[in-house]
Amino acid sequence: MPESISKNPSSCKLVCLSLNHHHADTQTREQFWLNQERIERARKRLKKISDQVVLLSTCNRVEAYLLADRLQETDAYSQKALGLLYPDLSAVEFEPWIQKSGKDAVRHFLEVTCSLDSMVVGETQITGQIKKAVEGAVAAKVAGSYFSDLIAHGLRANKEIRSSTDIGKYPVSVSHAAMHLAGKVISNIPRKNIAIVGAGEMARLSIQVLIAKGVKELTLFNRTIEKAHRLAGEFSEVKIKAIDLTMLRQKLREYDLILFATNAQGYLVHKADVCYSMDMPQVFLDFCVPVNVDPKTKACDNTFLFTLEDIQHNIRANKEARSESLRSAQGIVGEQVQNFVKRQKDKLLTGEISAFLEELKNPLQKFSASLHDRVTELDTDTKKEIAKDLKVLEKRLHSLVIRRERSANNP
Repeated sequence: MPESISKNPSSCKLVCLSLNHHHADTQTREQFWLNQERIERARKRLKKISDQVVLLSTCNRVEAYLLADRLQETDAYSQKALGLLYPDLSAVEFEPWIQKSGKDAVRHFLEVTCSLDSMVVGETQITGQIKKAVEGAVAAKVAGSYFSDLIAHGLRANKEIRSSTDIGKYPVSVSHAAMHLAGKVISNIPRKNIAIVGAGEMARLSIQVLIAKGVKELTLFNRTIEKAHRLAGEFSEVKIKAIDLTMLRQKLREYDLILFATNAQGYLVHKADVCYSMDMPQVFLDFCVPVNVDPKTKACDNTFLFTLEDIQHNIRANKEARSESLRSAQGIVGEQVQNFVKRQKDKLLTGEISAFLEELKNPLQKFSASLHDRVTELDTDTKKEIAKDLKVLEKRLHSLVIRRERSANNP
């Protein structure tokens, strides 16, 4: 365990380092994006300064959550953490990052979990992503009870928000917002030739949106053809053809709409691949970080490329309609922040009382016995009364521990 971290997580503070769509463009987020292999390596490095670490990397955000000693100076700690997270980058390159600590960091974690900080407020994908990040960290033994408690409070808040506010009535994914953009260029989407590149969660969400739009046929390109077939098999209401990714470039012109949803490094499509003559507009929707389509393709005739930044601009118009529900949702998050903070304080006090009891156990017995030997002027009845009082004190402290543990386990 790092020397700077207390053995009791409840006596630590949460530190959050965040690079997200609010203050960093797609190109900047690309620079810091982490795949699973890089996450695993980074977690091991960060264990040098924190006993519990959770890393989250999506198209719209890269975030590190760490437990630090309460007395640790946050700015210096954050710089050290970023240096371990990205050992090949200089301090200057960390300028776009923001930091939060203590209760502010807890609130941010819960708002991210409940999709209140998302590009599309109310989208459902981020909840599963952050839950998976916590579960992965716990499984790798780089996180423990603190984050298990934290995600439990986040999921509790998310459930209440979904059931008691209108957040769920608005677009639930980037895919919905992106399809709205595509509809501005091409009409009658169900009758168009459509392809999706990728076979992960974003591809699954995109298929669901297309089905809701009335699409009956589409093509799925993926590097692992077996994975594409498995995803296609999940949807009986649409005919899906699976094709190896290596065939993408030569088949590009066959499609009116192509959605990109992969973790590929580098461009899958370059300007030279798409500068061909098309009678009808061709739309590329690139959900990826790093981007899959070369931005220069926008210069090609009749070609339209929309990235996450374009989607972000488009969805801002819906914020006013969501404002009342958002305020209610933030109130729910605030309640869970208070519940979580109180739970941590209760656990801290319980731990301190338990330790105190353990320290007192033998001394109490010795002290009681010593009264018989040292305080000879006291009569026998008085000695017995003192011993009885000491026993009552021990029982009361033990009872207090039990009550607090029950309270902590049933918030």
